[in-house]
Amino acid sequence: MVKWALAVLVWGLYLPLQAQARDITVGFPENQEPYVIFEEGQGRGIAFETMDRTFKKCQWNAKYRAMPSARTIERLKSGAIDAGGLIPAAALPGFFESERFFQPENCLVTLAENNIHIGKLEHLKGRRVVSFKNAQYILDKPQLDEIKRLSDYQEMQGVEKRLKLLVNKRVDVMLTERQILLYHSLRLGFGDAKKYTFSCILNSTKMGIVFAKKEDRDEFNQCLK
Repeated sequence: MVKWALAVLVWGLYLPLQAQARDITVGFPENQEPYVIFEEGQGRGIAFETMDRTFKKCQWNAKYRAMPSARTIERLKSGAIDAGGLIPAAALPGFFESERFFQPENCLVTLAENNIHIGKLEHLKGRRVVSFKNAQYILDKPQLDEIKRLSDYQEMQGVEKRLKLLVNKRVDVMLTERQILLYHSLRLGFGDAKKYTFSCILNSTKMGIVFAKKEDRDEFNQCLK
């Protein structure tokens, strides 16, 4: 009888915990390696592990979806997903950004063999520059405006596509995040950091997760602590 009563008590304590568990669908931009890496449905990387640990602390069952950043934004707006990881809040006015925990290092990158040194933005004058899509949401606006004014500037989806343009000398400068470039350069067999010259003179801001609901953002921030 005592054992039965204890079993009922334990089950009664277990049910509230189960009731708290909930599913949450989180979209991530592709090409965020090594910060977020998806392989065979499994995620890893510094930024991913921080987010996943926080979701588990909140007792949320997070379901992750890797997709182009533009699609992540579209699905958040349509309500198809609950949150977007490493999505700039400026791209989603009216949504709710978590505390920022991820610090990208965006740089102006050239091939070392070309001996192009970008010590200041004026050195971009007349240069062919390729950047990631939607740079206006991530970079300092005055700096980006100056880059566009000085250079032959274009934006393109796909980090490896942009990297091939740089390596094949179809552009002079690639505006990108340092560790992301190095990850894909090694993956493609292009070489390590010695192949490139990095000018990390751009202002970078921390990033977090953007949520569709304020209460989800608030709970995530509590679990992040």
